[in-house]
Amino acid sequence: MTNQDAEDAGTSPITRASGRGHTVQARHVRDNRLADALQRQAFAAMRASPGARHYHDE
Repeated sequence: MTNQDAEDAGTSPITRASGRGHTVQARHVRDNRLADALQRQAFAAMRASPGARHYHDE
């Protein structure tokens, strides 16, 4: 999954920075179909690939 995919699905956080402050917020609106497809792809990769499993477990 790329950062652009995560942004399109609405699963990446919103980062806002001003002169003094820095906040990270969760998104409330997302593309549920795309997010579900990306989650299924990630879990399938984790099951099939020892390298992906190791990366996830770190």
